Amino acid sequence: MVRKFVFGFKRSALSLLALAFLSALLLAFTWGGDAQAKGIRGADTVLDEELTIEIDALGNAHYVDVLKYDRSWFNSYAYIFEKYPFLLSRRYRSESNIRDTENFSAQVDRANFAITVTFDTKGEVYNMGDYWILFGFPEKPKFEREGELIFESEGSMNNEYTLYDTMHVNTTTIVKLPPGAKNAKYNESKKGVTYELPYVAPPTSSSVLASNKALFTALFLALMLGSLATGVFVLLRGKGIRPMPAPAVPTYPAGTTPTPPQASTPPTTVPPAPSVSPPPIEAEAGYCKFCGEKLKHKDAKFCSHCGKSLI
Repeated sequence: MVRKFVFGFKRSALSLLALAFLSALLLAFTWGGDAQAKGIRGADTVLDEELTIEIDALGNAHYVDVLKYDRSWFNSYAYIFEKYPFLLSRRYRSESNIRDTENFSAQVDRANFAITVTFDTKGEVYNMGDYWILFGFPEKPKFEREGELIFESEGSMNNEYTLYDTMHVNTTTIVKLPPGAKNAKYNESKKGVTYELPYVAPPTSSSVLASNKALFTALFLALMLGSLATGVFVLLRGKGIRPMPAPAVPTYPAGTTPTPPQASTPPTTVPPAPSVSPPPIEAEAGYCKFCGEKLKHKDAKFCSHCGKSLI
């Protein structure tokens, strides 16, 4: 009886232990699968980045940034970069970046599980007079080769490029100096790359207008003055004002001596004679003193022509 009880108790304890183990295993599997479905991988995912900065003689920079992702992660989330390409430009177009980004391009390479970003910035390198400097390098380069400085660093990334998953990043930065640059070195106090290179002015335009600037300037001024004169003439003509004619120059026959013109005497103005009114026609003369018509009777009291009273 006691043996049966002990044996049954042992079997129950083993069953409980097995059930607890299976429950813990199932819970871990479920949590792990849910975490993977949500993209929670922490820093276990590795991202390899190669950034190339090519500088020209004017201090402008051409950037090529290649990011190679974990194959599994990229296959799961690459479509997001294709659907929302603006995510790939935020990193280089932040409000703190005072440079103007030009010719920006981002390509999603599914075959190589990579994204390639290219763009240009003008005036990226500062001309300090006797040397040039490119800022933004907290550590000195790992090694140098002809015309290039190579920087290597490790860290973590959590931004648009990782869709806010934390990834371990291995970054290689290659700075390609312009042809003719010399004495390139790392300035630890300024955290930048310095080199020496004589300043080269930007090439002038080879267009017809630029090469004949003086000629076209003179033509433009002539046309402008001609247009102004024409406008004044039309304006005066529209107001009825005529320009005064030049005085005529007298001509003389050959062999004659011109006599100087005599001083002209101003004409004497004769005042007009005062007008004399004709004497009024008397009624007894037999005419109407109003209309002058002959009266029919000497003692007529009114004019039969004009009807005026003669009394």
